[in-house]
Amino acid sequence: MTAKLTFELDASPIERLEADIAVVAWFADERPIRGAAARADWRLCGRLSKLANEGSASGEAGEAILLTTSGGLRAPLVVALGVGPRADFGLGGIEGLAHDAALRVVDLRAAKLAFPFPEELPGAKGMRRRIAAVVTGIATALAERGAELHVVLAVAPGQVGAISEALATVSLRGAAADVALRIVPRESPAPSRKGSHAAVSRVFSPGPSQVK
Repeated sequence: MTAKLTFELDASPIERLEADIAVVAWFADERPIRGAAARADWRLCGRLSKLANEGSASGEAGEAILLTTSGGLRAPLVVALGVGPRADFGLGGIEGLAHDAALRVVDLRAAKLAFPFPEELPGAKGMRRRIAAVVTGIATALAERGAELHVVLAVAPGQVGAISEALATVSLRGAAADVALRIVPRESPAPSRKGSHAAVSRVFSPGPSQVK
C-alpha cells in the first residue's frame, strides 16, 4: 500500500482539535510544564504534573505516556512524549518527535493525529526548517509502516498563511519521498475567534512507491 500523509492547519488550541490522538512534547527540565503540554495538563486536571511530582515520569527523551482525556480534550487520547532538556532540542529533535508520534499513532491504529507545530528554539530556528523536519519525520514513519495518516497541525493564528506556503514547497528526502503528501483546507465556516484554518489545496505526486 502506498503511504499517504494529509496535512490540515488549524489555529485552535490543542484541546479543541478534533483527532483520534493528540501528541504533545514534554521537556525534562521544565517545571511547571509549558506550551501545548501545559494546556493538555490543565485539561487533564494536572495528571502530567502529578506523574512528574511522584517521580513516575520525567520528560526524558524516549519516554511516552498515554492518557485518556475523559472529555478534557476533543481527542479521546493524548500521548506526552519526552524530548529531554529544552536546550538540546533542535531540528533533529523535532524530526525525531514527529517520527515517534506518527509511529505510535499508527501502531495504535488511529487515523487522525493532532500535533502542535514546534515553537522556535535556539537549536531549531527558521519556520521552514521546522516544518520540513515535521513533515519528514512523519512521512518517514508512514513509509516504514506503509500507512495513511491525517495530521491536524496546530499553529498560531498569525502563522497559518506562512506555514501553508512552506508546506506547499517542502521537499521530502529518502524514504519520505515515496509518501503521497497533500495539504487540504478544512471544510468549515469562516474563521471565528476559536481559530482559523488553512486554505491550501495542493497534491504532491511522488514517484513509484517502494513501500512493501
